[in-house]
Amino acid sequence: DTLKRYKRDLKNWMRFAPWIPIVMISGKEKKWINKLFDMVKMVYENGQILIPTSKLNNLIQTAYIKNPPRFAKNKIVKVKYITQDKDNPNRFIVFVNDKEKVNFAFKKWLENVIRKE
Repeated sequence: DTLKRYKRDLKNWMRFAPWIPIVMISGKEKKWINKLFDMVKMVYENGQILIPTSKLNNLIQTAYIKNPPRFAKNKIVKVKYITQDKDNPNRFIVFVNDKEKVNFAFKKWLENVIRKE
């Protein structure tokens, strides 16, 4: 019961990053430590996934049509091209029409679109 409450409270506290996995372990009783290592391995493997550039570009174009991001007046940003960094698979390089117009909301929209996929 306590673990469920801790997990619920932690999810509520970390609601800005719901994709982060939660693993409960007991250092005192040395329980569930294997679950932790399994989760670390899974997170590492997911971080090494390379997504083809064509798939990324199609994903962004489709998302732009279905659910376009909101912009302030005269601040429309168009994605020209998106690719994944080869050195750091967790990083995406996005080429836009005007980088000065890119705001936090647009970055968050891009991140959410990619994470959903």
